[in-house]
Amino acid sequence: ARSDDYFFGDGVCVVEWPERAPSAMPPEHLLVVLEHVGEQERRFSFQPEGSRYQALMEQLREAIDQRQGRRAGGSRPNPGTDPPSGGSA
Repeated sequence: ARSDDYFFGDGVCVVEWPERAPSAMPPEHLLVVLEHVGEQERRFSFQPEGSRYQALMEQLREAIDQRQGRRAGGSRPNPGTDPPSGGSA
C-alpha cells in the first residue's frame, strides 16, 4: 500500500517517529507527542497543522474548560492553567 492510502483513508493513521520523515506527513495532521516525565507519568502535547486540526483542538479546549468549570463550581480556571494556544492541552 502507498502512504496516500494510509494518510488519506477513512481511518486514523498513527506514525511512530514522524520526525524521521517530516516531508512524508500530509499538510493537515495532528501531531501527538508523548513525553516521559516520570516513572509513572507522561505528558501529552498536541500540535495541530491545518484548519481541520486547529478547529479540533479548539473544541478540545472548550470541552476541557467546561469540565474544569463544573469541577470548580462554575468559575473559569486561572489563566496560568489554560493550555497554551500553540497546541498543548
